[in-house]
Amino acid sequence: MYFYDTYALWELVKGNPSYAGFSRETIICSIFNAYEFYSTLRRDFDGKTARKFVDVLENCIVDISISNVIGAVEMKKRHSKMNLSFIDCLGYVKAKELGIRFLTGDSEFQDMPNVEFVK
Repeated sequence: MYFYDTYALWELVKGNPSYAGFSRETIICSIFNAYEFYSTLRRDFDGKTARKFVDVLENCIVDISISNVIGAVEMKKRHSKMNLSFIDCLGYVKAKELGIRFLTGDSEFQDMPNVEFVK
């Protein structure tokens, strides 16, 4: 089981062969990933197609707590020289809390612990 960041979700849609094995895994993400994912989908797809992809996430969304928000802000502050998005930090913190790996291809996370880095 993995926490899928938006990068990973998008790679699944694009059919990246490196992500083929992850298409059979249970997807875990936050509502913020769903927001970012839908926004990305709408750049390349009509509303109906984008909605079809994002609807898959309906039962995959985990709750985000105030503690997760604080952890994400502190992580972003700690790594201020890196180009980490708040949504990615939030996902990373939530993955650690859930005891699952953070799935991404974002290069900023490549050498971080608890990351499944896939390009």
